[in-house]
Amino acid sequence: MKFIPAISIMHKHIAVVEHGRYEYLRTQEGLLRSPVNVVQELPGDEIFLFDIDGMERSSPNLGTIKKIAAYKDIWLDAGTEDVHDMMDLFVNDAEYVVIGTKSLHSLDVLEEAAELSDKIIFSIDYDDGIISPDYDVSKMNIEQLAEAVRKFKDLDTMIFMDLGSHRNKTPVDLNVIAGLTKLFKNVYVSAHVIPDDYSFLEEAGVAGLIRDFRSIEKINAPEMPDEEQEVAIIERN
Repeated sequence: MKFIPAISIMHKHIAVVEHGRYEYLRTQEGLLRSPVNVVQELPGDEIFLFDIDGMERSSPNLGTIKKIAAYKDIWLDAGTEDVHDMMDLFVNDAEYVVIGTKSLHSLDVLEEAAELSDKIIFSIDYDDGIISPDYDVSKMNIEQLAEAVRKFKDLDTMIFMDLGSHRNKTPVDLNVIAGLTKLFKNVYVSAHVIPDDYSFLEEAGVAGLIRDFRSIEKINAPEMPDEEQEVAIIERN
């Protein structure tokens, strides 16, 4: 089971949610952290990129995407609404374009995108129900939606993006995820998943977890002897 680090960008900078609003991520010295530098330091060959400007203002950070693509294969969620948006992202070096229900006005758009490219990843955006501007999609349950789209051409990879689980730190429905692995070749999960659940998900056939890059940074941070940690803390203060 893979762990893919995820970063959100806004106005060319890394953005995180603090107290219900976006804030730029800074170092302890107050400097803005560079998304390109951070990406280079993360393990693996892939990065999941949430482009907030693309999602909220239909103005993705194309220059930053190109720079990041020089170091990692990008899975890009930029609020793609149609195939023209999709092609713009591929032209700017996205390896995969994520098309989520939160931006889908019709499943026809997803089907058309899948016809044009085999590098589309479908995302079910969920928060106590499917998030979608399409009324019919928003009223479906997860199984109904998965059945409706799984036969689209070359659409064999999907993400279950449980936003409510992330926000409230509540357990994700493991049985729902296990059901999705029977319908799609590759299922990835972005939710509040604890290590105790890893074995279940792996046995169910989940391909990977999409994790906040900061948690992966902590996992990969080198351990220091106690005296070196103390020195580091004094230097930062």
